[in-house]
Amino acid sequence: MLVFSWDNLSNKGLIHEMPDRMFVWNDIQVHEARKLHKYPGKHIVMTGASRFDEFFEMEPASSRAQFCQMAGLDPSRPIVSYLGSSKFVAATEQNFVTRWIAELRRSTDPALQGCNLLIRPHPAGEKDWHADSAQELRWPNVGEKATVSRPFDDERTVVMNSPMQNADVVLYDTLYHSAAIVGLNTSAEIEAAIVGRPVFTIVDAAAKGQQGTLHFHYLLRENDGHVELARDFDQHRGQLSDALAGRYERARLDAFVHRFVRPHGLATPVAPLVADAIEGLGRVKRDRPASTKPALATS
Repeated sequence: MLVFSWDNLSNKGLIHEMPDRMFVWNDIQVHEARKLHKYPGKHIVMTGASRFDEFFEMEPASSRAQFCQMAGLDPSRPIVSYLGSSKFVAATEQNFVTRWIAELRRSTDPALQGCNLLIRPHPAGEKDWHADSAQELRWPNVGEKATVSRPFDDERTVVMNSPMQNADVVLYDTLYHSAAIVGLNTSAEIEAAIVGRPVFTIVDAAAKGQQGTLHFHYLLRENDGHVELARDFDQHRGQLSDALAGRYERARLDAFVHRFVRPHGLATPVAPLVADAIEGLGRVKRDRPASTKPALATS
């Protein structure tokens, strides 16, 4: 069993047939496998998260000027990007984002008050977010598709997404060109840490899949994670103002990625470790002695 996502062991169901090996990301998933699924610790292999290997190798495919031109943003202003969550987490997230935009515009910090806002919907529900006038464009150098529109009543806010997942060039460039990232509860917050961008969240009482899930709490700074939690918009605006001014700890982001995603080292790809472990399991099974059970009698 290869654990693909950060929440597979905590909210995706039970393991009915125990696999010979379980390959997990980190010590948290080791604990989940043993406690939640009663899986024997001696068969757990902590490799890290192979799903992010391609993302680690990526570089921006657009300059800041190109990115802002395609998204329709002012290149002289900083970008704060909002990463949408699944409907399981936040069924009414668009209502929250509408309020979030208005609250940021109330800031007394000119940089935050006038910043670019880029909303990236969750891949499973992006069509619900776009205006009828949405435009499709091709990303430079790679040709990947992206969709851009302005459904909100704010001249410096756009919605932009691409249909790709995992090694997504548009997502990478969005994170890379942003000064700060905001999300309720989404795995893209992990990719933001890989790129080295500070991540923030704010409590939304309507988002039942936020505080009500185990995996949300794993990312929080108070639990040795990288995400700064705000209990209200005053605190949230202060955190974002600090981020736009460059006041955040890059070392904390790297430490989180090392512990949560690549426990064997930031420069060590995970997929080869998984492959070696699978081959090792094959050698163990091959070297076992043949069965000594007597043959069944035949009539």
